[in-house]
Amino acid sequence: MSQSTTSVQLRERINEHSADIQNHRSDERHCDPIARLPLELQSEIFMHCASSESAPHPLKPPLSLLSISRHWRAIALATPRLWADLRLESLRTRKSSSYLEYCHAWIQRAHDAPLSLALYGDLIVDHAIRDFMHSYKLSHLSLEMGSIITRGHDCRQIQIHDPYLPHLKTLSITVYRGMILGHVSDWMALLEAAPGLVECTMENIVYQESSYAYISPHPLIHTSLRKLWLGRPWDGDHRSYRIVPTNSAVVLDLTTLPALRDLYISHFDISMKAFTSFLVDSAPPLDSFGMCAPMCAESEMAGCLRLMPTLTSLTLDRGCYLDVLKMLTVMSQPELLLPNLRRLTVLLSCPDREVCDVVIGLVGGRALEAFRLVYRDVVYVVDEDVVCALRRVADGGMEIHFGPARRNVV
Repeated sequence: MSQSTTSVQLRERINEHSADIQNHRSDERHCDPIARLPLELQSEIFMHCASSESAPHPLKPPLSLLSISRHWRAIALATPRLWADLRLESLRTRKSSSYLEYCHAWIQRAHDAPLSLALYGDLIVDHAIRDFMHSYKLSHLSLEMGSIITRGHDCRQIQIHDPYLPHLKTLSITVYRGMILGHVSDWMALLEAAPGLVECTMENIVYQESSYAYISPHPLIHTSLRKLWLGRPWDGDHRSYRIVPTNSAVVLDLTTLPALRDLYISHFDISMKAFTSFLVDSAPPLDSFGMCAPMCAESEMAGCLRLMPTLTSLTLDRGCYLDVLKMLTVMSQPELLLPNLRRLTVLLSCPDREVCDVVIGLVGGRALEAFRLVYRDVVYVVDEDVVCALRRVADGGMEIHFGPARRNVV
């Protein structure tokens, strides 16, 4: 859209919100330097005033902009993107009717702009916020059911897949540890309701039933999903090391995702045979893959990795991966495993000498751009010869981190 077209639409919206604004604009220019700027530039300045995680508050932007002057109010109301991001707490919608009114007015001012919502708190019993989740213009949705209020409730009542969400692009659901997120069939219904979904993160998800309770003659084919994280990789902080058992990976047994490029699995609750079938059927052009401690034979893991020839980034998260590292180190095999691999991250409790020796051989024999081995044990002392060997590789241009999250011994 051209600048002239944008300016015309902005002026039209200003006229809709304030019919006499042009009569006062010449006077305001003498006392308001911003009023001398082009309208589209004023609108952009207002955009930078608002927080990326806005919450309705009359003393904070963008609501506070409405009370400065009639000209500022007109500009704010004529800028839909200013009202397109909203973070609200469901508990406050029940305690304060004015807060709920602010939220509804906020979304109405967004007009047809793609809407981003972050909802948190007791989302289960709060019916007032369902209208926000079911907005036809919803593009980004984040549900944070981490409040202690939600403990013991059945998350199925949230019904996020009804009605149709044609414009939903990103979805993030985080629930309180140990909560149940309904049935796996709810996930299937969600994918069907959001055919344009591109990114999805499901953290601490536990389904009430297994994949075998969902009856479908064929897996659901979703052609838009590019990023799927079933859990989150450990960030290196020892306080967040505990693995949360989930069964969210069962969805891979029911879906075909031919556009998938980024996949992370925190808990392999499906067999490697089922995962292999998913890779064969989907044939996704994976660029990044991460996994957390699958229990399988070396041959099964090698077979899965061979089905990801396009992989450039691999994360091995919290587990014993010595056999995998050895497979990546072997250079004499007829076909190099993961030939396009450029970035390798290994997250574990503490490396022993055997792991260190394998790592030295791996980074010295592969054309990696970056290698990270992050461990929990902050008092572990790495042998000096290991450090020297890794430094020689780093001097050759490879980015290397070896040590706890906040300290690189190399």
